[in-house]
Amino acid sequence: DHEFVLHPADVEGGLTISPRELSVRIPARQEGKAVFSVQVSENASPGIRIQTIDVAFDGRYLHEWCESLIDVKLSS
Repeated sequence: DHEFVLHPADVEGGLTISPRELSVRIPARQEGKAVFSVQVSENASPGIRIQTIDVAFDGRYLHEWCESLIDVKLSS
């Protein structure tokens, strides 16, 4: 098993990602899943944001190793 510690980077434009740190234990040769929440403020502007996550495990640190795209659409 490996324990991975995930740290989402700050996202500009009125988005808040939580939790700020998440640990997941994944067995060898298996896939895992981590779930984060995205909160959009009333001041957020529409558009696409890139969310990166730093990953630490076994004494290694991978800066901005994972990424996702967040498409902010505001209701009228």
